[in-house]
Amino acid sequence: MPILTQIVLSVRVNTLLWRLLGVKIGKNSVIRPGTVINAPFMVSIGEDSIIHGHLKARGGISIGNHVEFVENVMISTQSHNLKSPLFEAIYQPVVIEDHCWLSINSIVLHGVTIGEGAVVAAGAVVTQNVAAWNIVAGVPAKPIDKRVLLA
Repeated sequence: MPILTQIVLSVRVNTLLWRLLGVKIGKNSVIRPGTVINAPFMVSIGEDSIIHGHLKARGGISIGNHVEFVENVMISTQSHNLKSPLFEAIYQPVVIEDHCWLSINSIVLHGVTIGEGAVVAAGAVVTQNVAAWNIVAGVPAKPIDKRVLLA
């Protein structure tokens, strides 16, 4: 699929191909060319969302409505048991709630929930849940501010 996404220039055609491969995609959402998903049948995307990045989805990824992944966003639902001599794989879902924005080169690791309206800054590595309407940055990501809701 990565070679195919480099050839296909249309966002609509690319999104249709991912839908045919099993991604559940809501109305008016798009998956930009260059996006890589290793388990498309484990991904659901709400409405009016824009996805661009690398999704390691074997543990399941749920993306809400009005979410934007800027570019090169990495979501990984998989890890390994570091304390085991067998180094077994661990899979935990990632949830990105409505109205979130994940900036360029941000990383979200297994088992994390990004709360509604949260923003993940460029280059941040999210290892823990992010509260709704918080802005996080850094490695590991920490809250740096809150978004203001307009009435």
